[in-house]
Amino acid sequence: VDGRPAADLLPADMLDGELQRYPDIDPQYAEAVDQVETYGSDKLTEVFESHSAVGLYTTPDLQVQVAVTIYDGESGLFLQQGPPVPPEMAVSSQTVGDIARQGESVCIAQWESQAFTQDGPPFQAQCQRVVAGRTVNVYASPGLTIEQTAELVDDVVAQAELD
Repeated sequence: VDGRPAADLLPADMLDGELQRYPDIDPQYAEAVDQVETYGSDKLTEVFESHSAVGLYTTPDLQVQVAVTIYDGESGLFLQQGPPVPPEMAVSSQTVGDIARQGESVCIAQWESQAFTQDGPPFQAQCQRVVAGRTVNVYASPGLTIEQTAELVDDVVAQAELD
């Protein structure tokens, strides 16, 4: 870790302004977003015992929400839905999950069963990459593909000059 606080590594925007911080789109969100980012950062820092920073982003039409977390440390395996099961066995349930490597990131996504069988986008995708002693995690919903979510991780890494 190069000594810069994790919060200083959060980008002002992503994908050349396609995703922006909520207050930059509408100042009415400033107080609520600040509360969520502060709570998330403080809670993760406390639980993982290493500095963490959370930044919330959205598209100008507020249709896509993205949370970026940067953690001072290397984080590995953490499966919030448990280990993967064969997709054909999950099709009868409401949702289907998958885990995949995309570029240098490991990603987990959740689809509604019908969207999965029709190759639609997941309703949530999360990608994580460990680089330069830090973990960058991007959680996106709804409608971003695993590829697009991994692209966001790469954008954060590039803007923070971590690689």
